Amino acid sequence: MKQISRRAPWSLSALALALELCMAPSALLAAEPVAPEEWLLEQVRIGEASHRDDLVRQSLYRLELMAPQNPQVLSARMRLALR
Repeated sequence: MKQISRRAPWSLSALALALELCMAPSALLAAEPVAPEEWLLEQVRIGEASHRDDLVRQSLYRLELMAPQNPQVLSARMRLALR
């Protein structure tokens, strides 16, 4: 009597998952690093554009701790005060 070999239906997806996990770190390393100040300034711009004062305040708080005399930080603080 011949024995029929059955493959588990998840074996292909498990292989795909394993390959994806192996390749994921290289994709994460390929991203360019962003300076924290630039990222926070971008968050300020996004908050201003979407009228989210909470996001602007949080980003400005962190920026003022890092670079209190930065002209972009000072101008963003003035824009928030004028709202």
